[in-house]
Amino acid sequence: MKFYYWKADPKRTKSYGHVAIELDNGTYISFWPDVKHFRATNVANRITGIKSMCFPSFKDEVQKLLTDAEKKEPEKYQWKMVYPDDVILIMTMNEKAIQDWFVNFKNTDPKWTLLTQSCSNVSFQSFKVYLHNIQKVVDP
Repeated sequence: MKFYYWKADPKRTKSYGHVAIELDNGTYISFWPDVKHFRATNVANRITGIKSMCFPSFKDEVQKLLTDAEKKEPEKYQWKMVYPDDVILIMTMNEKAIQDWFVNFKNTDPKWTLLTQSCSNVSFQSFKVYLHNIQKVVDP
């Protein structure tokens, strides 16, 4: 499993940072606010929940970020806005529980919220599923 981490950039407004997880079988867990809804809404709605989106793969996510960065600031185009600052490899025994959880999660049409259901919260929830299953195996 790979854990991708993009740091927040205090020099850029609306830069919250980002995290995503890629399972060994290719399942990609990356949770974003839907861009159209994010731009068209106020801060209160971002806290209560707006439409969300998920990228199907790391490659798709990076390609979208590259395209957006080139459109926004072609003269100041910065790679650091696109590629993760850190990639952490995590050895796991069975990622099926995480994959199943994420498929079920996406089927609920989840809303993105700044405080309680952002990329970091969704990544944490997926880790909790994995850790819960480890505890089940270890406990007598």
